[in-house]
Amino acid sequence: TPATLEQVYTSITEPADPQQQQALVVHAQSDHNGAFYQKREHFERLGQHYQLVLVECDTEAELLEWVSETANDRGALDLLVIGGHGYSEALALGEGGDRANVDSDDEWLEQLAAHLDEEADVVLVSCSAGSGEGSLAEILSETLPGRTIHAPSEDGHLDRFHFDEEGRLDAVDYNAPSREFEDGRFEERNREKAND
Repeated sequence: TPATLEQVYTSITEPADPQQQQALVVHAQSDHNGAFYQKREHFERLGQHYQLVLVECDTEAELLEWVSETANDRGALDLLVIGGHGYSEALALGEGGDRANVDSDDEWLEQLAAHLDEEADVVLVSCSAGSGEGSLAEILSETLPGRTIHAPSEDGHLDRFHFDEEGRLDAVDYNAPSREFEDGRFEERNREKAND
């Protein structure tokens, strides 16, 4: 929406507000079915609580560049949303081959950790990213201690964000079963959270 575009434009052209939480939303450049922009109100809701930077990329290296650049300009990220078509162990940002996969490679995870707040949330918008032992979400939670990783445990898309009284992300609903991971352990999520 025009309001969301204005929020995003303002957040990338003006200095970061140290009083506001920082969020980076990275979506796949390759999106054959438009899955990542079906509910544009997600960005508006995030923009009410976070200084929001929204980008598209098609490689893991480009994802890390955006994470690094955003954190260096604005401070450690409080929220990172990564959207890409995928399965349990990986998600794709681009088309074909290794260049498209975001997976459990230790090197990129160590680089990612350096740019996230110690209590950051990471939201995976990728089918089944939280499904089964060794899932991308589980590996992220083991590699990023103290952070909360949100992911669907079956094929599905993002349905809604919930925020606590301070405006911090509290929970994520998907249109499928999901899990919240922390330190390698997970909790099944109920779809409807009482607070917003």
